[in-house]
Amino acid sequence: MLINLVLVLLTITLPASKEAALWQNCFTKYISSDSILLVYDQDGSGSDTGELELDFYNTNDIPIISINSESEILDKIIKFPDKQLFYAARKKGRASALTSNGISNHLICQALPEWILKININNWTSRASIWQIWEIKK
Repeated sequence: MLINLVLVLLTITLPASKEAALWQNCFTKYISSDSILLVYDQDGSGSDTGELELDFYNTNDIPIISINSESEILDKIIKFPDKQLFYAARKKGRASALTSNGISNHLICQALPEWILKININNWTSRASIWQIWEIKK
């Protein structure tokens, strides 16, 4: 009963869509209308970008641009000097890829709260696909 109660409470309090959670908890708080969101889309299919294109939550009309690698961020910094850039990815190792490309960044939010990630039974976080958002510092 206790385990079921905890799981029901988690299910009720967390949004069903991780992307909706990002828009509700991150984008509306941290990303202003003069920003651009860069989304890691390794294969260039647009599927990752499409997952974040939730117009209902994008009240600031933030442009979402697909990129294939972190090295493209440097080009976007030059192309949009007056815009604040943010980078979203759900693949592992993206923070280290930012650092290795010499891009200064700060993690501002992720789809799951930190306390849930600490409950790492059977190392489930290493297999999970969790959206994370970084602020790109110029």
